[in-house]
Amino acid sequence: MLTETDYRVRFAIYQTFAEGVNPSSAIIAPKVRIPQKAVYESFERLKTSKVIVLDPHTKEIKVAMPFSTVETPFRVLAGEHTYYGCSAWDAFGIAVMMGGDAMVQTTCADCEGPIVYRVEQKQLADAHGVAHFAVPAAHWWDNIAYTWETIRFFRSDDHVMEWSAQTETPIGEVAAIARLWQLSRHWYDNRMSPDWRKPPRESLQEMLRDHGFTGSFWSLTG
Repeated sequence: MLTETDYRVRFAIYQTFAEGVNPSSAIIAPKVRIPQKAVYESFERLKTSKVIVLDPHTKEIKVAMPFSTVETPFRVLAGEHTYYGCSAWDAFGIAVMMGGDAMVQTTCADCEGPIVYRVEQKQLADAHGVAHFAVPAAHWWDNIAYTWETIRFFRSDDHVMEWSAQTETPIGEVAAIARLWQLSRHWYDNRMSPDWRKPPRESLQEMLRDHGFTGSFWSLTG
């Protein structure tokens, strides 16, 4: 169970990302005014609660969803900074959390053609293409790296089919970009706030259902 200190650490992590800096324990400790050892302990609890992913060697933050500390194919330009999402969907999440205008830059996973989405006044300016999810929601954390790797943007359904055949990746669910953006606006809403608390699974399931993500693939309980 997360403590109030853990939520303070979590908020400091996202504040640091927003500043364009990767959050390390050395940076977080003075922000929350606790010893670095206590920050590491908090990191472990946040990891157990699936709020962050740690580097197994350094025990520093590798990912704080939706942000990645390393470059990925999912670049987000917002304000004066460049951020990287863990997956295509996470790139939308960063754009939502930054709150202002943003640009998401990536490539079609099939043809590697450029895909760009512009967010203006909290709306997606041109909802072209589709997003593909290979892993059912209940199994996202079985291998989270593979899950992120296979949540990709494509130019069309045909590109999804071609990519699936070439990579031998099973077809999961294909989502219209406009619908995924609307889900993202609610899924990532308020996550930059110090008052954010991890929603119960039932609330997340209801959110998926409200945006048309229904059926066994989208069940969070399998």
